Amino acid sequence: MTSFEQEYKRVMKGYTLAYSGGICFCLLPLLSEAGCDHGFTQRFGGVSPAPMDSLNLGHNRPDDPKNIDENYKRFARAAGFALDSAAIVNYCHGDGVEVATGHERGYGFPGGPRFPECDGLVTADPNVTLITLHADCMPVFLFDPVKKVGGMVHAGWKGASLRIGKKAVLRMISEFGCDSRDVLAGIGPSICQDCFEVDDDVHSIFAEAFPKAECSIYDDARQKYLIDLWKIMAAQLVEAGIEPQHIQISGQCTCCNADYFSYRRDKKLYGGTGAMAAYLRV
Repeated sequence: MTSFEQEYKRVMKGYTLAYSGGICFCLLPLLSEAGCDHGFTQRFGGVSPAPMDSLNLGHNRPDDPKNIDENYKRFARAAGFALDSAAIVNYCHGDGVEVATGHERGYGFPGGPRFPECDGLVTADPNVTLITLHADCMPVFLFDPVKKVGGMVHAGWKGASLRIGKKAVLRMISEFGCDSRDVLAGIGPSICQDCFEVDDDVHSIFAEAFPKAECSIYDDARQKYLIDLWKIMAAQLVEAGIEPQHIQISGQCTCCNADYFSYRRDKKLYGGTGAMAAYLRV
C-alpha cells in the first residue's frame, strides 16, 4: 500500500440534503460545521422544460433565457444570497484560478464582463458568492475558517489532470496567506468511477500524472478503463498540504442519480442536459 493509499483512508465520505424554496441542496457536513455557507443544487425546483427540467442554471444550454433568469432568482432566494453578489466561473475545462472581489460581482452573467479563462475562483470578500456550474464535473469547495477565505473549482477530467484543485489551494496561500493545514475541502456530487469509463489515451494521462494514486481499474467486459476522479482530486489536495481528514467526498454520483443533471447520461438519451450550480460564501 502506498503512502497516499494510507492517507486516503482518512478522507471522509458523507453529505446532507437541505430543502429551501422548493430546491434541494447537497451539503458537506465538514464545511457546514465550520461555518461555511455552501451548497450544490439538484435538478428540480425551476421552470425549464425537458430535457433541462427543471432548475437549469447553464446559460450555454439551449433553454429560454427567461427560464434561466427565473431559475437563478429561485436559486439565489433559496440559498439566501443576493443575486447581484454572484460571480460565475468562466467554465472552460482548464486549470486557471482567479481572485473574485467586490469589483467582480456580476461577472459571468450574459451581457456582463467575464473572468479571464478559468475554472476556479478564490475570495476573501464576504459580499461575494462564488458560483461554478456542473453536469458530471467535480465541484470542489475550499474553505479556510481561520483566514475566512474560500474557493470554488469546476474540475472536469482535464482540469483534474492539470491539478486545478491544488492550484486553487496554492492561490489561496499566495493571495491571502492561508495555511494549507487550516484549509477544509469538499468534493460534491459528480461522476463516480464506475460511470467514468475512458480509453487508453485518457487513462495514460492520469497514470502518468498520478502514478501513486492507484486511480484506475480496467473493465474487461466494457474494454474500458474506469477512473476515480474523486481520488485524483483528493491526491492533489493532499499534495497542496491539506490534511486528509480535512477532506470530505459527498459520494453522490450525478450519472447514477437521476436527481442530478448528467452530461454523460443525458446526452445519450436526449442529446443534452441542464447544468447545476455549486456556490460558496465566506
